[in-house]
Amino acid sequence: MSLFDSRLHNYYLSMWKRGIIDVSKFRTYVKLTTMVEQESCVKLNLRKSQRSCLAQLRCGILPLRIETEMYIVEQREERIGRFCSENSIGDESHFVLDCSFYTELRSEHFEDIISHVKYLQMSNDENFYHVLINFPRKTAEYLVDAIKKRRQVVFGQV
Repeated sequence: MSLFDSRLHNYYLSMWKRGIIDVSKFRTYVKLTTMVEQESCVKLNLRKSQRSCLAQLRCGILPLRIETEMYIVEQREERIGRFCSENSIGDESHFVLDCSFYTELRSEHFEDIISHVKYLQMSNDENFYHVLINFPRKTAEYLVDAIKKRRQVVFGQV
């Protein structure tokens, strides 16, 4: 790569980083992505529903309380999840790792990961990114099942 190409690449990389860093929707994406390159999860052979749910979670547009209630000008701290009694903000991490509404699904999809010693020693944020980065297929399968369960309760549909 020539010096010009390198500088041009660095310039656009810094513009890209500045452009996404302050967008609240990208709270998960910013932590997962450090380079402008094709994401490894894009290369996976996933069903359309799995790819869609995974992309929505990564981009912060999955219909969770943290996202849906921002349109009624509710403060972030007030966007408490409605499917459990934990009084936690209904964000991506809570949805994937903590919400008691999905405990059975989580055990079914992540049992081998959750019982691992390394997982038990990490913080909640570290666990969330560990699962997303290292187990995208399992995460996608979990997301589809969790969204289906949510829809059954909210809309009475499968």
